[in-house]
Amino acid sequence: MLKNLDKNKIISILTLCIGGVICYLVWNFNHSGQDYSSYIAGNMLWLIFIPFLVIFFLFFDDVSNFGFRMPENPKLVWTVTIILGILTIFASYLPSLKIESLQNYYPIFKHFRNAEEIFFQANPFAIDMGKMVFAEAIYAMYIFAWEFFFRGFLTLGMARGFGLWAVLIQTIPFVLLHLNKPTVEVVLSGVGGLMLGLSAYYCKSFLPAFVLHVCLFVSVDVWVSLIKSTGI
Repeated sequence: MLKNLDKNKIISILTLCIGGVICYLVWNFNHSGQDYSSYIAGNMLWLIFIPFLVIFFLFFDDVSNFGFRMPENPKLVWTVTIILGILTIFASYLPSLKIESLQNYYPIFKHFRNAEEIFFQANPFAIDMGKMVFAEAIYAMYIFAWEFFFRGFLTLGMARGFGLWAVLIQTIPFVLLHLNKPTVEVVLSGVGGLMLGLSAYYCKSFLPAFVLHVCLFVSVDVWVSLIKSTGI
């Protein structure tokens, strides 16, 4: 039997190698001209399903050790997360109003097949609230997959042998996978990747990072939609 320390080192190295392969495959998939529905489904497959198989059948480990659990010190963590989430929602308004590249790229759900006609002509939430809520829920699932992979699987998997270096390492592919997005988002992905990685590292959970990530990008989607359609 391997000593626990040796097992942790091996898991960290394997996580780094497997994670690198997954990131490469996700990059190729995301740049292969998929429609948005396939894009979401593919990311869910690569970033959740494959890591789960690795954890269960290669590492013989528990997903709770990769952040799939409630954070430590939950009362404090969730209080801070809720406050930061609310601040994020309001802070995202000005960039959504002023930065043209964000207005051109978002709302991300305009890329759903046959959805173009309901965007930017009127308030899409007024036209079909159910469809918009569904679109945002699907977007949240996509963000959940990214947060589990980067802040759970990669950060906490590598942290077992690499310590805090895991936070920096996972930030690199996180930024690279944003390179086809607006410049401001690429820059913020570096800052956000480090901050969310630190959150997962110390909380032993990716869930607070997921909540903050959802607050940011769903709010940008909503703000851009309302700004373009109503001029608020």
